[in-house]
Amino acid sequence: MGVLKAVLYLKYLDLSGNHIPNLPKSIGNISSEYIRAESCGIGGYIPQEVGNMTNLLTFSLFGNNITGPIPRSVKGLQKLQGLSLGYNELQGSFIEEFCEMKSLGELYLENNKLSGVLPTCLGNMTSLRKLYIGSNNFNSMIPSSLWSLIDILMVDLSSNAFIGDLPLEIGNLRELVILDLSRNQISSNIPTTISSLQNLQNLSLAHNKLNGSIPASLNGMLSLISLDLSQNMLTGVIPKSLESLLYLQNINFSYNRLQGEIPNGGHFKNFTAQSFMHNEALCGDPHLQVPTCGKQVKKWSMEKKLILKCILPIVVSSILVVACIILLKHNKRKKNKTSLERGLSTLGAPRRISYYEIVQATNGFNESNFLGRGGFGSVYQGKLLDGEMIAVKVIDLQSEAKSKSFDAECNAMRNLRHRNLVKIISSCSNLDFKSLVMEFIVLCPHSHACRKTFKYVTHPKTTPSQASLTVEFLQNGLPKKMYLVDIVVDIDSTKNLPSTIQSHTCTALESLSFQCDSVCLKAVENRSLSCLVHRLPLPALVSLGCYGVFKNNRNLLEK
Repeated sequence: MGVLKAVLYLKYLDLSGNHIPNLPKSIGNISSEYIRAESCGIGGYIPQEVGNMTNLLTFSLFGNNITGPIPRSVKGLQKLQGLSLGYNELQGSFIEEFCEMKSLGELYLENNKLSGVLPTCLGNMTSLRKLYIGSNNFNSMIPSSLWSLIDILMVDLSSNAFIGDLPLEIGNLRELVILDLSRNQISSNIPTTISSLQNLQNLSLAHNKLNGSIPASLNGMLSLISLDLSQNMLTGVIPKSLESLLYLQNINFSYNRLQGEIPNGGHFKNFTAQSFMHNEALCGDPHLQVPTCGKQVKKWSMEKKLILKCILPIVVSSILVVACIILLKHNKRKKNKTSLERGLSTLGAPRRISYYEIVQATNGFNESNFLGRGGFGSVYQGKLLDGEMIAVKVIDLQSEAKSKSFDAECNAMRNLRHRNLVKIISSCSNLDFKSLVMEFIVLCPHSHACRKTFKYVTHPKTTPSQASLTVEFLQNGLPKKMYLVDIVVDIDSTKNLPSTIQSHTCTALESLSFQCDSVCLKAVENRSLSCLVHRLPLPALVSLGCYGVFKNNRNLLEK
């Protein structure tokens, strides 16, 4: 490129339209103030040496095939007022070095492949009057510092992927003439402060995600010539106040969700149907290809009646059904909760009854309160101060085995839950005294024979053979109506009996249990079995103390 050597000192250099394959590094030696090389087919990169052209005021490489990033050496062009690199194949980002070019007034970077974010230092470019960066791949929020450039005249950020809102600060750009933010992803209302842009002539917010209504204050944009709000999600009506815009020549409100009457005053009478097509319910003059407003109102009235007549009853019915279901579930849950609370109250912690209260209830373990004696100890009837009748089972502590039996019985009754078990009200235990306080059940109120039988079985002088006979009587001679039979047999005294009597007693008990259709539980010790009677009118626990009962029925015993 020997020609350049001859033109090193030219003030104006315009090579536009010539074929120049690339930019040589020697371009940095040129001292020209104005260089234009537009549409020359220049390829390759911009050399770093361009930063040496310190006298440069205007530099345009518009419409070439230049690739690669913008060299950061451009910050050396401190006198540069205009830079045009539009319509190339430039890549990379919007370099922050632009913010250091204090004289830069015009920056054209449109139609390239630039990407990334706009730097916040953009607000430092106070000399900037024209900013064209449309048709790139920027994908950030518009930096708020942009809205502080109060002297800027033209802003084109179209056809990128800018996101976020339109801030109220947009009203600060009072000198703005052109604002193009179309084809982005801006999603907000149109701020009412935009009406402060009284010098604005062209406003395009098309192809975004704007919502809300069109501000009636747009009539404050007195210089407005072109207004494009198409391809958004705007709702409401077209403000009639826009009729007062004297210079308005082009509008486009198509592809929104607008409704109501289209204004017909001012320049609106000159607009065509293309400006209003594809909205929800606009009406107006027939030449706009929309229904007349009278028919539209009638149509909407009929639709409302249809909604009220058909849909509303369904909705109300559905609400009532759901309410009933919720109410029923609530009542059921409340009932279950009450039942559970009652059940838990019956299974709650045992009542605390002191030794002194037991002594008072049994009249000092008086003989008149004595019910019977067995291998475990003695049983007394008592009455607490609140009137509740109790049976007190006092353990004989002379034998260590009987003390262990008490612990085993407490553990068994603590883990067993059944409606037929006699209720354990409390227990009283110390080093010298152990007892169980149980619910007292009245025995056979309609049968003298039953009470007599119980007396024979539990009387301390009853011999084991008599007990055996008594059990046999229970097997065959009990009346049909019986509330409870509690059989107490002294196991220790049966050990020395002849095997025939032991066998007779056990067989009778075993037969009695099967006649009662009993469900048998295996207790903690071999000699302690419990039988739950089910066929009786008021079933309750029958205590069997016979060693070896059901020895031939182990399957039943294990249940």
